[in-house]
Amino acid sequence: MGRSLFLPNNMDKQLLTEKEKNLAGQIVWVALKAAAGNKPYRPAVPATPIFSAKMGVFVSLYQNGRLRGCIGNFAPAVGLAQNLADMARAAALDDPRFLPLTATELRDLEVEISVLSPLQKIIDPKLIKVGKHGVYVRQGGHSGVYLPQVATEAGWNRKEFLNSVCRDKAGLAADAWRGGSIDIFIFTAQIFSATPPAEK
Repeated sequence: MGRSLFLPNNMDKQLLTEKEKNLAGQIVWVALKAAAGNKPYRPAVPATPIFSAKMGVFVSLYQNGRLRGCIGNFAPAVGLAQNLADMARAAALDDPRFLPLTATELRDLEVEISVLSPLQKIIDPKLIKVGKHGVYVRQGGHSGVYLPQVATEAGWNRKEFLNSVCRDKAGLAADAWRGGSIDIFIFTAQIFSATPPAEK
């Protein structure tokens, strides 16, 4: 039986096989090189059905262990292959915290891909499992998101995780998550590194 591509009730499912992760990494690296060279890129969609599924993705770029760009989305209008390329290009060129990526930076770049489960709205913040769940909060025109690995890397507990996403990402009071006045969503992510293709 084939793997389900849409899993609203199963946040633990690992969606991509090793072969598919390698293909995803290739798409992202070609998109990054095109972006750094100011060239367009539209990926060929691999035959594997999952690359046509509409799935959320974040692409994170690092240099010497420091963040160099991170952009993603939850509900793309395009399939996974195109979304990977789009988010890679956006992380390279459109993250307002950084200057656009240049071709000379590519050799020192480390790339991390996070393929997301569907969002699940929760009422009780105690359902959040630090290190497993990412969090997306929303109130009016304010919103903020942290990927699952952020809390682990920062050494936060659940309260610190929620305080920071509200204050530092959504621009709300740190304790806005208390009392049920904001929407809280959780999600999981299949996280993997994208190895640059070997030079021919």
